[in-house]
Amino acid sequence: MSKNQLINLVDENERNVFEFAEGVEIYYRRVPQIMMNTWQRRYTNARGVTDWTRVSEEAIKYAALGWKGFADKGKVVEFSPELLMRLPGEIVLDFSDLLGVAIPRSSEKVSAEKN
Repeated sequence: MSKNQLINLVDENERNVFEFAEGVEIYYRRVPQIMMNTWQRRYTNARGVTDWTRVSEEAIKYAALGWKGFADKGKVVEFSPELLMRLPGEIVLDFSDLLGVAIPRSSEKVSAEKN
C-alpha cells in the first residue's frame, strides 16, 4: 500500500453491491472485524473447532441490506432478512467469501479429512 492510499473505515450506513450474475445483486455493508471475531469465538467449541457455517449466517444477516433479481416459485420477492438463509448454496458461499468468512466447500472438506 502506498503512503498516499486511504482506506475507508467500515460505516454502519454504507451500501455496496455484490453482483452475482447479471441482474442479480445483493446490497450489503462490510462487517467490522471485531464483530467477526466475536462470532468466531461464540461458535468455536472447547476443542477449538469453529462452526464457520454459523459464523457465515451471522455475517450475512448483519451485512445484507437488500437485493434485486430474486424469486420464489417464479414470483419476484422483496428483500426480507428471514429469506436470507434460503439463498442458494453457491450464492451463500460466494457472498461469505466476499465478507471474509471462508466456509469450506464440500470438496475442500473431503480433501482435508483425507489428509
